[in-house]
Amino acid sequence: MNVEQESALPSGTGVMGLAALLASLSILFLSGLAGFWIIRARAIVWSDNLPGLPSALWASTAALVLLGFFVEKARSARKGNDLKRAHSHLRHVLICGLVFTVFQFIAWLDLSHQGLSVQSGSLYAFNFFFFTGLHVIHVLGGLIYTGFVYAKSKKGLAFEEQYFQVALYWHFLSAVWLVIVSSILLANASFVTPWRIYLGFLGLAGLFGFLCACLWIKTLIQLVRFKLWWPALVSIFPPMAYVFVCIEGKRIQLSAVPILWGILFALFLFSLSVALATGVNLGELLV
Repeated sequence: MNVEQESALPSGTGVMGLAALLASLSILFLSGLAGFWIIRARAIVWSDNLPGLPSALWASTAALVLLGFFVEKARSARKGNDLKRAHSHLRHVLICGLVFTVFQFIAWLDLSHQGLSVQSGSLYAFNFFFFTGLHVIHVLGGLIYTGFVYAKSKKGLAFEEQYFQVALYWHFLSAVWLVIVSSILLANASFVTPWRIYLGFLGLAGLFGFLCACLWIKTLIQLVRFKLWWPALVSIFPPMAYVFVCIEGKRIQLSAVPILWGILFALFLFSLSVALATGVNLGELLV
């Protein structure tokens, strides 16, 4: 029997469910990051005279990068119907995930031994434990599902879509991790001030807003090009343009635009929210 026939659900159902999960996790992490930068902009003292980030953090980052390499190798092998190699690479993914988790615990212990535990009252320490802890919880969830697929692959029962789901989830967590580490490092930099945080996020909001506008104009052009006059007229309003590109995306050769537009708009709202919140704080300081 073909392995693909093992799933009783229509093809793509699992990917759609995972996409919904990743969308909700994106909201969770973006909300946390917005709060992080707002707190950082309001903090009078942040990491002054405090220890730097634990060195174990870099080892865990390297493990996650290596994990991304192996998960792509596993997906590629399964796509080529090389079940043995795909199974072997999945084992490496599990090992890298466990190594990442171990180094995270070492990083927490290192920071705690330096007097910066969760109960230390330091905003710097609290945010470090909050974000890395939140991320590790989702790493553990990824390890559980990867272990499930690994067990099925050992019997030759793991189908290609499951490998794609595993790869997509780990790539998402890797991207989130890089954003978290970059944010923590940037927040610790001496040149970061409330004004620069405000201007930086205002600039990002402008950039993402501009890119959204470019997709809106591109949608209008394609609707006119394919002589969809009524949708083109209504699409003068950007929300309606988004609706029509979702409906007619494939027909007007913009099938990837709805996802890209949604991501850019979410980043626009995120950046604008942080800019407005930090701007209000700056106004209070000036008063």
